[in-house]
Amino acid sequence: MTSRSGSKAWTEDRSRCAAAGIPPERDFATKPELAATMLERAVAAHVPAAWVAVDTVYGQAWAFRRAVEETGLHYVLEVPASQAVWPKVGPLAFHQVRAWQLIASLPGRP
Repeated sequence: MTSRSGSKAWTEDRSRCAAAGIPPERDFATKPELAATMLERAVAAHVPAAWVAVDTVYGQAWAFRRAVEETGLHYVLEVPASQAVWPKVGPLAFHQVRAWQLIASLPGRP
């Protein structure tokens, strides 16, 4: 597995990218940036979805959280316990919810 800086160095090597068939206009993007683009494209293509659930790699990226909120989909985003998150839209809940409680409250659960 390469480090974030290693990945960026790889994509900045234009001859290597050309050899791999990567277009010259393609720039480095983090995993959350790639995921936000994929999510936006899926929503625009009307791919059926009601929920987005991601781990802390994506949940701690504020731009990805905003992209998810702007889709209007329901979401569960993991963040580190030390990170405060203030949703941009929708009702705010100021209490902790355990994962099993959240899952039990989802539509379609017995």
